[in-house]
Amino acid sequence: MVKNKRAPRRAREESVPETPSSNPISQGLGAIFGPLTRDNLMGWVKIILIILVIRWAVFEPYKIPSGSMEPTLIGDPRIGRGDRVFINKFHYGLRVPFMDLRPFRWNAPERWEIVVYHAAHENPEHRTLIKRIVGLPGERVQIVGGGIHINGEPVALPPEMASVEYLDHMRITNPGQVDVLMRLSPVEREAQLRRFADAYPMRYGILPDDEYAVVPEGHYFLLGDNSANSVDGRVFGWVPEQNLVGRAFSIWWPIGRWTDFTGWSSTWWGLLLLYGMPTAIVGYGAYSFLSGRREGGNAAEEEPADSA
Repeated sequence: MVKNKRAPRRAREESVPETPSSNPISQGLGAIFGPLTRDNLMGWVKIILIILVIRWAVFEPYKIPSGSMEPTLIGDPRIGRGDRVFINKFHYGLRVPFMDLRPFRWNAPERWEIVVYHAAHENPEHRTLIKRIVGLPGERVQIVGGGIHINGEPVALPPEMASVEYLDHMRITNPGQVDVLMRLSPVEREAQLRRFADAYPMRYGILPDDEYAVVPEGHYFLLGDNSANSVDGRVFGWVPEQNLVGRAFSIWWPIGRWTDFTGWSSTWWGLLLLYGMPTAIVGYGAYSFLSGRREGGNAAEEEPADSA
């Protein structure tokens, strides 16, 4: 009787030891996120959902895109440059995700607060902007002699805004733009300045007509601290309250420019946001990662050994 020297296919397949993937990308992802198991995947999904909920309802980081709020906030569109601020999105009330709608309202916006908002004018260069609240609903606002007059009376600026001067016109003070202008002939320079003024006509808070001086109900008048180089409410007018995303409460980066605008870091809820939530998220992530690796190791140990 002739013996079949070839082992059955199933037996041969079972005898081949499993080898870990040689793909360095797969190995790197496995080392960071743990094994590809259902429990580990659900753990990471929970972490992502927690982060999204916090970002939607509580606070969100925002990068300053321009110099319109200097010297309070330094803006620079380049990567790694410019200030980063945290926005308190819960301060004015809970917002509906992806919509300019706030069914629940807590605190009313106040004068001099720095806010992030969605542009209300057409074709904005930046969809989301940051400016300071100057005029409140129902007030008559006028820029006079570098200051703000509300209902005919001058309003004192807070001490931290001592260097801010509000203008009824814009000046080109950017060194690069000034250098370009100085290379032009007087006629060309005047024409360029006129085109600049025509492109950004200033009327709101400047002209005495009610249309441009009285802030409608449910709206706010927002200006940049860098008045000479800020295309703001003087050009685009009033901003609806539902467009306000939240109040900027601190500069968190760069570290050397750390600033707390509202005193939140000295409150219990501020400390909870600053230290508690990041610690909880990192702790939960570490717990999910270690649990996933432990379960993966236990599963490997429980696999029956192949018979000789």
